[in-house]
Amino acid sequence: MVRLMPRILPVLLWATLGLPGLASDWKPIPAEVWSIREDAARGYRDAVVLEKRTIFANNLIETVYRVRVFSEAGKRAAELARFSRDCHHISGRTVYPDGRAIEYDRVQDFVPVAAVGGREEEPEPRVLPKGVTSDCIVEVRWQESTWKKYSSPLPRRLGSFAEWELGGPYAILSESIELVEAFKWRTSLLPGRFPKPELSQADGYRIIRFRNLPALEAPPFSLPPLLERPRFQVFDLPKVLFDRAVKGIDEFWKGAMIVPIPKLITRDRIGTGSDRTMNTSRVFKDLDPSVKDSFVDFVRKGSAYASLAKEVLAGLPVPPQARARELLRRLTLRVGNSREVLFGEEEREDMEEKDRVRTGPEDLEEAVKARRTDSKGMQILCFQLLKDAGLRPRLALLTNRQVRLFNYNAPIAWQFTDRLLGIEEPGHDTLWLDPARPLLPSGVIHPDLQGTDGLIVDTDAWVCEKFRMPHQPAAMNQRGFEYQLSLDEGAARFRLETRFLGFPRYEEGLRYLTLDPRDQGRELQGRLLRSEPGLTVTRAEVQPPPSTAGPLSWVAEGRLAAAAGASRSIRPFPGMPSALSVPEALPAQRTTPLVPPAGSLQAATCTFQVPAGSRAVERPAFRRSNRFGSVDWTLSTQGAGGQVRATVAYEVRVNPQAAPAQAYDEFRTFLGWIREAEAMTVLLEQH
Repeated sequence: MVRLMPRILPVLLWATLGLPGLASDWKPIPAEVWSIREDAARGYRDAVVLEKRTIFANNLIETVYRVRVFSEAGKRAAELARFSRDCHHISGRTVYPDGRAIEYDRVQDFVPVAAVGGREEEPEPRVLPKGVTSDCIVEVRWQESTWKKYSSPLPRRLGSFAEWELGGPYAILSESIELVEAFKWRTSLLPGRFPKPELSQADGYRIIRFRNLPALEAPPFSLPPLLERPRFQVFDLPKVLFDRAVKGIDEFWKGAMIVPIPKLITRDRIGTGSDRTMNTSRVFKDLDPSVKDSFVDFVRKGSAYASLAKEVLAGLPVPPQARARELLRRLTLRVGNSREVLFGEEEREDMEEKDRVRTGPEDLEEAVKARRTDSKGMQILCFQLLKDAGLRPRLALLTNRQVRLFNYNAPIAWQFTDRLLGIEEPGHDTLWLDPARPLLPSGVIHPDLQGTDGLIVDTDAWVCEKFRMPHQPAAMNQRGFEYQLSLDEGAARFRLETRFLGFPRYEEGLRYLTLDPRDQGRELQGRLLRSEPGLTVTRAEVQPPPSTAGPLSWVAEGRLAAAAGASRSIRPFPGMPSALSVPEALPAQRTTPLVPPAGSLQAATCTFQVPAGSRAVERPAFRRSNRFGSVDWTLSTQGAGGQVRATVAYEVRVNPQAAPAQAYDEFRTFLGWIREAEAMTVLLEQH
């Protein structure tokens, strides 16, 4: 078993002591830069990042990015995260070998890039500067204002903690962090497994520069944090928590649960002087109060909340876990979450911006009146209702393992990305509720939280201890496919009914969440057509609407072309997605631990009438298993004469089994079994 913990690394923790050294105008590009091309010996492939600078002042963050693109695939290196509302002074150019250049200075000069599918619910939107070709140099710089009103050196969107990961999938000649000497908050550098950076000072800035960083991209079935790339962190450490950290990390975490922070703005100062109209909840939302502050002390409730509680709590089941499930179901029907926007609602970013301006997550009264809140607001609202229902929820503070791994020894109270509520019941495992994901079935733990370390909070005493979120068994997450084939000359007509439970139900539902019913069918039809050459889809329908509770299914009908003749090969599962996404090519060797996705079970059956005058050629059952899971494929027939029915049964079980890199060969064997089973056909011969 691999323990998903960050390796203990040297940490530079500065007690920070300015205006930024802004980038100068673009300089002429030397000939040697244009000569940079594919070079396997130096690790240059598709593109090379010439320079990346991140400059931290107390009032803004400036980024400078320069990249040499020398292939079609390398155009991805020029992609940038979509600019936030606080970005300004955007400028750049795309330069070509003949000296021509296209300049740009507006957000509109950057084209949105279609998201690449993945397991993340909401891939980060990305943009591409205009004019990028397979042979060019892109140079861009921009500034992002910090949250000046509350004296924060970070942009408003980042709150009290932010992390920059250095290095990436392309070789980088120079990457630097430049920090004004009088920076307000604490910073730390985790250099990872790269050589130590160069440290220098210039023009009132401390400069950390890494040179010649090799291309480093997470291989399939791994966690990005385990690559141990350099990470630069900025975080608030108010004196009240700093004093506790000095006494020891256990004392620090005890304080992070209960100490009212920050002292910068207190309730006594709200509503005085120029801040008379300031919304209390909003202030503490932006400044990240303690856990107890958020869930208890700063909560605002009134008559609207009381009416909601009366509706939600009426006639709940008696058993604690059944009571909690039904409570959350009723809540999500009455209050929406701006994280998961349904068809007909506003764009998520617009909803969140309005929520931010109007209220903070602790203002439950306003959330109930508006019938929506953000993810944190849903967590607090559900917590309060569970308490009102006579339950004693425990609070799990966790970090998404695709982002970072929780480090108990780091005095950073804002590491967590997720909060789950746990309900105990004798004779049952803990029921975990995730109110921030209203479409995730109750009791299902997001795969990127399973097996991760965090803190568990007793919400009566408000004390915490180290905690590891368990893995859930494969049976929690199921995909079912039932095929009926009708064999014609030269084609096979099919009818497919599916069923998704657990996380697959959530993941599948997100594909169609913002689409109307007709577009849902078109999206499904397109997926099926892309998955199988020669497939014709005549019907594609998602049932029921993705926003409803319970299992999700879809129905599809169509035809699959097949060669006619004395014998024919039948593909029993046309259009079925793979039980585990297997890349076309896998690296020959591996040095990082193996982390397959959550445990899952995919089962499929296919039945068809064997045409008169033909027989299904017998083949032995295919059954394989190892530590990573099992693969079964069987063919059976029933009946005689002209009334023979054939049935193919297929099942893949994926175990939630992390393993060291030394198990790579065994894992590749498991993936090979999946590929082999998915390619199996039924041979029909005339007799």
